[in-house]
Amino acid sequence: MLETRKLLGRRATLSLRSEYEYYSYVPEMAYNTVDIPTTPFTAGRQDGTVIGSDAAFSARTSIRLTIKLGPDSIMEPLK
Repeated sequence: MLETRKLLGRRATLSLRSEYEYYSYVPEMAYNTVDIPTTPFTAGRQDGTVIGSDAAFSARTSIRLTIKLGPDSIMEPLK
């Protein structure tokens, strides 16, 4: 996870957060394609539906604006 934060005033911050994940096992469906005629372009077709496994990578980025509400007497400084 990578996060950067910018203080916009006494009560507001803006942050950018990025998360990256690698999945070593992800289910993969191979559907039946028996109705496709056999040609050089359809070589390696799947004869029957099969559930296999593969790997995957995901990335997520979000922006968050935080504004503290309430009287100044109860405010903690933003970090």
